Formats: sequence, C-alpha cells, structure tokens
Amino acid sequence: MLKRSLISLLTLAAFAATTPAVAGAADTVLVPSVEAQRMTALDGTLVWVSGAFPNQTLMQRSADGTVAPVAGAPTATYRSVDLGHDGSSRLVLTYVRCTGTKNCKAFSDNLAGTRNTYKKLVPKRCELTSAPSRWDSRVAYGLSCDKLRGKPNVHDRTRSGLFVRKGSAAAKRLRLPKDAVKFGVDFVNWVDLRGTKVGAVASDIYSYAFSQSVNANALSSTFIAGSEGESDEHVVGMSLGTGGALWALVDAIHVGDPNQARITRLVGGNCDETETLSNATLDDDSYRYTALAVDGTTLALNAPTIGIVTHPFAPSSTC
Repeated sequence: MLKRSLISLLTLAAFAATTPAVAGAADTVLVPSVEAQRMTALDGTLVWVSGAFPNQTLMQRSADGTVAPVAGAPTATYRSVDLGHDGSSRLVLTYVRCTGTKNCKAFSDNLAGTRNTYKKLVPKRCELTSAPSRWDSRVAYGLSCDKLRGKPNVHDRTRSGLFVRKGSAAAKRLRLPKDAVKFGVDFVNWVDLRGTKVGAVASDIYSYAFSQSVNANALSSTFIAGSEGESDEHVVGMSLGTGGALWALVDAIHVGDPNQARITRLVGGNCDETETLSNATLDDDSYRYTALAVDGTTLALNAPTIGIVTHPFAPSSTC
C-alpha cells in the first residue's frame, strides 16, 4: 500500500511538473494549441488522437513534458485508444487502427516503436467496439456480434457487450446495467481496465456508465446521457481514476439552452457527482470540453482553441 501511494504521488508530480500558465479562471494548460479527439493518461504520460478523419496521428506527452508523435504509429484512423500496464508493469498503449472505415485491427504498442496485433480476440461474426484495455495479463473490450447461424447481419445480444479475458483463457462476458439490458443497449464503445476494476459505457439512444470487478461483482452504474425529443447528448470521454472512480464527459444540446459539457464521477454504490459547464450564449455551437482522460486524481480535458488542460473538478453536490 505504501509503495502504491508513493507511486501515485510521483505520478501526479510528473504529470504537473512542466505545466504551463493558467488557461482561464480554473484550468491550467498542459499542452497548448492542440485538438484531441480521444485521450488516455497513465503514470504521467498522456496520449491523444490528433487530426481529421481519415488522416489521424497519435501524439504523446511524456512524463518529462516532451510532446512528440507516438514512435512508429502511422497516419490512419484511430477509433479508440487506452493506456495500461503490461505484465512487467510497463506502460502499454492499445488502440484500434483502421484504413478509413475498413481493415480495422487492434494493436498493443510499447511506445518505443514496436507494436503487435491482437489475434484470436474477436469471434466469428463479431467486431470490436472498443480498443482492448490492458492490465497485466488481462484485457477488457467491447464486442458487437451477429448470430452465428441463419441470415447474416442479425444482431446477437447474447454474444455482444463487455468482455474480459485473462491470458489465453476463454473470454468472460461481464454484466450490463439493469436498464441497459431492459432497453437493449449493449454497444460498449468506451472501456477502461485498471487493476481488477473495469469501467465502461454502453451507448444507444440512452447511454449508461458503469463499473464492476473483473469477476462481474460490485456493479455500479448511472444513466449518463440521452438523445430523444429536443435533447442530443453523447459520451465523448471515459476513464477510471483513483479508487476505481469512473469519470465520464458528455457533450449535450438541449433546445433553448446553451450547449453543455457535463463531467460526471461515479464513485460506487450508484452515486454520481456532476459538474455542468454551459456556454455563455445560445449561438455558440461549440462545447467547453470535447475529450477526457484521468491519471489518478488528475483530470485532463481538451478545451477547443486552447489545448489540453487540467481541470479542478467542482461538482454541484457530492456523495
């Protein structure tokens, strides 16, 4: 426990050691003048997807503050990215890389120019809906599958959802929130694995953020976004942080109100804390934040026109 606490303190110090000036009233600029579509952070290292579809690149801010492209990662389409630990507790980056919308493959990247594809991870008539999130010998990931028999392209709910696999063992299907099951929401497009805790988001018209152990115990969940009527809400970031807290970022449009960026932290026992940040005017169709990553207790967000910033979470109420 003492060793983990020391590592956590060192991680936070490294993440903030070279932080530039303050961006606004509360945020502090970490990487100026960049636009990140997706972000992931761990052990003081931050990785994000840069550029427009289909010509995107992976960028990295190392613990010493150096910013550079991820070594050897080609220009492509990056659907999903995640930082985790390999079997020796070294940083490992995982992602789904595509050529446009085709030839999508999952990769494990050591951030030093070497990468390997995941094999035998995707069953027949299935596709990954998230990058495999790796911790030690385990990976957690989302799958969308069609029925093995009969007409093609018939969705199979029994084979879709959130999965975890240890080593070469058979994959185990984890639980979905009760309301997600009720409404048939099994498209898991955000997954994070930290230790033995799995966090995920299942999305459709309604979206649910949830976490549980790798043994499918201690399920906590919250309704995180909904798009119906005069509301349009989408999850644009999710990450696990210290203590297994699940963080999520939602961009929301409600007719008659300014656009909102909503940060939520699910702390267990189905209790969530939320901070809502609205635009100043109705005619501003942007969002305050468009991507999220969490490293321990450090919350990083992409702020359009400013860059990647650290943000002091200020929920309207606490658990």
